[in-house]
Amino acid sequence: MDIRIIASGSRGNCYIVSDGRTSLMLECGISYKDIQKALNFNLKGISACLISHEHKDHSRAAEDILKRGIQIYTSGGTAKALGVENYLLRPIENKKVFSVGSFDIMPFDLRHDCAEPFGYLIKSSLTAEKLVFITDTFYCPYKFKELTHIMIECNYIDDLTEGTNTELLKRLYKSHMSLDACLDFLKANVLSKVKEIVLLHLSDERSDEKMILEAVQKVTGKYVRVANSKEYD
Repeated sequence: MDIRIIASGSRGNCYIVSDGRTSLMLECGISYKDIQKALNFNLKGISACLISHEHKDHSRAAEDILKRGIQIYTSGGTAKALGVENYLLRPIENKKVFSVGSFDIMPFDLRHDCAEPFGYLIKSSLTAEKLVFITDTFYCPYKFKELTHIMIECNYIDDLTEGTNTELLKRLYKSHMSLDACLDFLKANVLSKVKEIVLLHLSDERSDEKMILEAVQKVTGKYVRVANSKEYD
């Protein structure tokens, strides 16, 4: 399974996941023009887009994506919050599996300050690889079997939040995943088949890429990389 980072972080999020037969866009939180540019103006191979929640850094290009004939799958709450009328916008249900091409996808509920946020468990019928996508949540209550790829938010380090505005700090604690929470999730899951861990949505002010990378590598012993907008810029 190939994971391509177009953008990650508070400025916008967009990722492409492919098993060689089917390609999914995860999030469309940058402008459609920038998505086109990153994909060399060729979106014909994108079968669908999954959106985790309605915040603009995850859904900015939703209307344009739909206008170009690409289906968007998201929760009913997110679909309503987007305020977009289009038959290609497909509301999906928590823990109800659906298929797009060679991918079987199970959405699951997360914890964020929005309408109805979802994470996604994505399995390829072509390669039998299994990816979990978790972003914008302060924790994940679920464990997953036989994962081969993990995309997970690691937004901030508790020790680096000193001086943060009190109200912002309250929101941070209730809506984003810290390094400690990320490590707790990884420790709780069996990682024997995991080939790659991709760390998402690092804060510009309250994270340290080197420190986070080393901490996750130490705990997991796996190949770990940090997704950031440098790959898009």
